[in-house]
Amino acid sequence: MVCNFAKLLKYDNFAIEIKKCCMQLIEAIVYLIASGGHGMTVDKITEQINLRCLYKRKDGNPVPLKQVYAVIMSHPEIFVKEDGRIRLTM
Repeated sequence: MVCNFAKLLKYDNFAIEIKKCCMQLIEAIVYLIASGGHGMTVDKITEQINLRCLYKRKDGNPVPLKQVYAVIMSHPEIFVKEDGRIRLTM
């Protein structure tokens, strides 16, 4: 899957390019968990990041599950794993 980070908005013969904000991976993970209101599995987090194009790798490939998991495990001050779900510590 390749993320399309720009859309064209057509309005009265004018075309305006609207670019989607590209988040850092940790920001995308926090955004998904916080907006969901409850914990998510790493599989679901990875799926949603790639589906919504919330994070774009330099090589353009979808983010792999192991990269998402590595970021989560690197930040125990932000994330906690309970019952197979990742939750925010805040």
